[in-house]
Amino acid sequence: VQQRTPKTWTLPTFPVFHPNKPEKPPRVVNDAAAAFHGISLNSSLVTGPDLLNLLVGVLIRFRNGEIAIAGDIEAMFHQVRASLADSDSLRFLWKDDVTSEEPPDTYQMLVHIFGAKDSPTVANYAVKRTARDNQEKFSALAYESALRAFYVDDLLKALHDKDAAINLAKELMEMMKCGGFRLCKFLSNCREVLEALPASELSPAATLHIEDEGKLDRALGILWDTIADCFTFSFQVLDLPMTKRGIVTTTAKLFDPLGFLTPFLLIAKLIIQVLWRLGCDWDEIANEDIQKQWLKWIEGAKKVGKIKIPRQYVMIGDRRVVMVQLHVFCDASEDAFGACAYVRMSFKCGQHESSLVMSKSRLAPIKTVTIPRLELNAARCGARLARLVVHEMDLPIERIQYWSDSTLTLQYNTKHRMNVFVGNRVSEI
Repeated sequence: VQQRTPKTWTLPTFPVFHPNKPEKPPRVVNDAAAAFHGISLNSSLVTGPDLLNLLVGVLIRFRNGEIAIAGDIEAMFHQVRASLADSDSLRFLWKDDVTSEEPPDTYQMLVHIFGAKDSPTVANYAVKRTARDNQEKFSALAYESALRAFYVDDLLKALHDKDAAINLAKELMEMMKCGGFRLCKFLSNCREVLEALPASELSPAATLHIEDEGKLDRALGILWDTIADCFTFSFQVLDLPMTKRGIVTTTAKLFDPLGFLTPFLLIAKLIIQVLWRLGCDWDEIANEDIQKQWLKWIEGAKKVGKIKIPRQYVMIGDRRVVMVQLHVFCDASEDAFGACAYVRMSFKCGQHESSLVMSKSRLAPIKTVTIPRLELNAARCGARLARLVVHEMDLPIERIQYWSDSTLTLQYNTKHRMNVFVGNRVSEI
């Protein structure tokens, strides 16, 4: 590429290695954030509308069925072409021999790159457009899954029947192929599903599953044990000083979007808040009392791998579900407030089972706030949590019950009536 246009731009290129997958080859990234005279390619691009499914929504739906499947679109961004008019802004320099005195060759990318802020929107639009353009060729389940079961390039879907899971995986592979995408690296908790799919399209961890060898894989950042079919966690102790910067960095290493570790992570957040109250600098060593609290938290963090959360909410089997309820618990204290949501399933045989769906917590402000106001904040947190779960869960929830240790309890049912219980009084709104 030699001719220059008004859109000519040259990008730095560097490799990115996955810390959790050392055997994986590095990903080549074009640095669209690199600035020249205060201007970068990203600063000149429009991000576009947010077409991503909610990450917690995909994970919530991933727990709905007994048979789980996961997949990945190979090099998703690189499967979507950039217009020729814009490709000149994706130039980069390359030399096969860096010690050579010859000038580097100039190339330009003809596809969307990793690192440009508009790439996720464009690539997600291409995937959804592929589903819409080929809707009539495939089942309604495949179409719905293409729209709602992907988070960027990752597929997570759960069903109650293994034959339906096999057919869905094959349909999605064919559907994505219509748009030039390759859906591969399939993983499942069901051996029959894996054996029914082409071996070339399976994840390396899937082979170990077929051979009954356990290996943890990740489902949108959460560790998934496909043999036991449960979520778990891992924690690697970082050799960082006990400063505000080191404590914040270490705490952020525990990725928990559904809030399974909320009570434990809250302790670390309280320690960080104390450092803010004391006015500590980012690299100032914490005092002795905080160091003791932090070391105790670290000892607990080393044991988070023992926590096992069943991926499926409730093992239904042959039982018939007659009612699904959502119970939301809210509470507050001088230090923090929060809420958690449980799904409760009632069966025709008279049995009832429940499971934690999601939880959220917030620290109380540094400025003193009254307990009643914090209780109201907890109730608001619970209402927002319930709205999120109902919208994302895809289960026929017939009633939402709010619980709090205060005198206020709310009950919501499908007739769009809300009963407010205040002491011994009941009113309908």
